[in-house]
Amino acid sequence: TGTIEAARLPSASDTASGISELATAAETTTGTDGTRAVTPDGLAGSDFGKDVIIVEVIADATAVATGDGKAYIPMPAKHDGWNIVAVQAHVGAAVSSSGAVTVDIARCAAVATGIRCSGAVDVLSTNITIDANEDGTETAATAAVIDTANDDAVTGGWWRIDVDGAGTGTQGLYLIITLQKP
Repeated sequence: TGTIEAARLPSASDTASGISELATAAETTTGTDGTRAVTPDGLAGSDFGKDVIIVEVIADATAVATGDGKAYIPMPAKHDGWNIVAVQAHVGAAVSSSGAVTVDIARCAAVATGIRCSGAVDVLSTNITIDANEDGTETAATAAVIDTANDDAVTGGWWRIDVDGAGTGTQGLYLIITLQKP
């Protein structure tokens, strides 16, 4: 019939030609299988298709205060079309003694007027929250939710970091944004 049964074909290895199974994104992430082949899609969907941006929003010894535009992050050409897939935040020198620290991210387009964040849209449908007496989002009662309609990076655009809740006595604020190639 012109078809060779798979059982009759030799398996491929890093030293021999043959057939191989394609690795999933999860198998690519673990990196422990020497017999499967990696596809571009599997690589993009794995941890190796991710990049992390860390930004100091407010310096350690500085009180956290509410307001838009506490930090701005230009979107590099490398990340054009990439999606935000995870966000985390941490406070620096002092945690809030009462009340949560809440952070939002706005995606802004570059505009001819030179105003970098006119026409902004929120990236998060549920803001990043650091609960009182905690230093990060790992144990937050409310997890941030990324709005997948607004999560993509665009060359020449900006992300604006907005603080919507400062807590009491909080000092320093850091943000971690994880991007993934679609």
